[in-house]
Amino acid sequence: HMYSDYIVRSQIFDQILERYPKDDFLQEQIEILTSIDNRE
Repeated sequence: HMYSDYIVRSQIFDQILERYPKDDFLQEQIEILTSIDNRE
């Protein structure tokens, strides 16, 4: 179950990055969230 949540989140992140590719703030926030996910 955790794994599917992770996949959904990463897909959402990808969609956000595609829609706002020039948004440095968003990119940075997503990187932080992703690194937190990877630590667990």
